[in-house]
Amino acid sequence: MNLTAASTHAILHTYYLDLIQILVVLLFLVAFKLGLVWGMAKVSVVLSEEGEKAAKASVKKRIRPPVGFRALRYGMAGLLLLNGLLQIRPTMVLVHQHALDLPLHNGASAFTALNLAFAHFWAAHALWLNIWMVVIQLAFAAMLLTFNQRSILRATAGTLIVFSLFLWVVAEGFGHFATFAPSFLYGAPGTALLMSVVASLLFLRLSAWKTKRLHRGLQVGLGVYWLLFGLLQWLPETKHWSVSGFQYLDHPIGLSESPSWFALAHQHLIASAVLHPVLMNLVFGMIAWMLAAGAFFIRRRGFTPWFVASTIWLLFLWLTFDGAGMFGAYVYPARTAPIVFVALLLTRLTRHNGLPPRERVED
Repeated sequence: MNLTAASTHAILHTYYLDLIQILVVLLFLVAFKLGLVWGMAKVSVVLSEEGEKAAKASVKKRIRPPVGFRALRYGMAGLLLLNGLLQIRPTMVLVHQHALDLPLHNGASAFTALNLAFAHFWAAHALWLNIWMVVIQLAFAAMLLTFNQRSILRATAGTLIVFSLFLWVVAEGFGHFATFAPSFLYGAPGTALLMSVVASLLFLRLSAWKTKRLHRGLQVGLGVYWLLFGLLQWLPETKHWSVSGFQYLDHPIGLSESPSWFALAHQHLIASAVLHPVLMNLVFGMIAWMLAAGAFFIRRRGFTPWFVASTIWLLFLWLTFDGAGMFGAYVYPARTAPIVFVALLLTRLTRHNGLPPRERVED
């Protein structure tokens, strides 16, 4: 669709006006809930015959969740806030139909049929769909930030999992696996799928966050992620040993509006990969497999170097291939790197689980 400057201005004016009105209502509801809870707590203490004693007793009964659980809860909320804010960008509203279809044009199959239909549906109703995607993501973040009851947090996690799996099928085409050149560099195995996996950790009991098994499970999960990263990058069927595989990655829809050095870094990296596809693919695969080996075999000693190396590599991928969230489409534009970092951070925070206090020393 060809939009004039006047029509573009009118669409964006309508979009931001409607979005602000809905967000004001959402903020009012959050503030009302917090004020109501605070007021009820104060009134219950005042009306009690032994107000001071009751207040002290309530403080003693309050169980402070483990640091890993709190990091997961606030990390998920931060991810949803980040994705919601990135969703507000004009590109997410004015994106052209051919740009939405581009990840599918060489990989059309039965697996991408739903994704293709969703692309047409999004293009026809981009304004309101984008508004509701922003509101839904921010509402999930508000639920995680403002509610402490485990039952409500679990209900929020369950709803988020169903919502994310739906988007993984219709908006991400099963994590881009059925496209011409599937790659973790382009978003596989799917941001929505990883969001569902990490959100499922909210169902664990608080006691589980203090066990050594949880830490080892998180570390093995990251090892599987990096192992699949390298495997998918090196498979001949994914075409990354040739020029065509990396050329396929050179079409992010937000490239024009991203900061200049993001765009330049992405373009230079793709240009180097096109000139030397074998070397670049070898490097990407080797780094992923080295991180996978570290996740599988490193225990206590050497954990910090592995954590730092993983963080630096994730940051590099996020800034270059994802443009710090500027290259995403549909929903969850921040892509996969921030979610993997949350899992990595949980692994570090739980590394002392199961150890006596005298052995809890830095690596």
